[in-house]
Amino acid sequence: NMIHSGRLASSIATAVAFQSIILYLQEFPPTEKRGTTSYMSDVVFSLFAFICMSLGTKELLGDRLPVLMTVQIGLCVLSCCLTLRLHESPKFLLININDESAARDSIRIFHGDKDDESIEAFIEELKKEGHEEIEHASSMKDVITIFTEPALRKTMLLGLAAVQMVVPMWTFLFNSTDLLLDMNASKFISQWTSSAMIVCYFIGSLLGGYLIDRVGRRTLFIPCSSIIVICVGAISLSFYLSHLV
Repeated sequence: NMIHSGRLASSIATAVAFQSIILYLQEFPPTEKRGTTSYMSDVVFSLFAFICMSLGTKELLGDRLPVLMTVQIGLCVLSCCLTLRLHESPKFLLININDESAARDSIRIFHGDKDDESIEAFIEELKKEGHEEIEHASSMKDVITIFTEPALRKTMLLGLAAVQMVVPMWTFLFNSTDLLLDMNASKFISQWTSSAMIVCYFIGSLLGGYLIDRVGRRTLFIPCSSIIVICVGAISLSFYLSHLV
């Protein structure tokens, strides 16, 4: 019961925390750096995924689950301690709390020793964003409009299609060990191939973070999504062919 309850509670907490950190990373940096900082969550995620997957191999801590869990608890405690030193985001303090003084302090913490002119410019930018968000605040009527307006409906369908192009790769990324074992690969190769995939994912996150504000979103998305579709198709074909041999 404790295991099941813990998994359920941690699933909810993970979803809330992950979305919170995404907003955090988008709200505290200067506008021109938001694309890069938004990528940082993926970079850190892939790094720790590699660490945990590597530790979970038989050669390291795969056969010693209590020790493996203890290591992860240590990493989580360290993350919590580091997070305690963080200040609330300037945008939240300014728009939601209406505390301009605290927002200025937050900007100084996150942006470094900025001059007053730069801080005031960022404050005005945040105020403008806040007013625009209030004017375009979402409601149930807005949700209905998405389905009734042809242009918005097309945009939503394109967005769903774009997400669907990326999501299938997660199946192979996190279940690659089981898939390779099912294809009669050795446990050693299966586990370390999965770790190698996470390394490639980490490299891709670094590369994407570097290019996102230089090349553009669409320019990166279309070629990479096409590669994903081709690779997923090839992997799926290999999986079925392996059972015919």
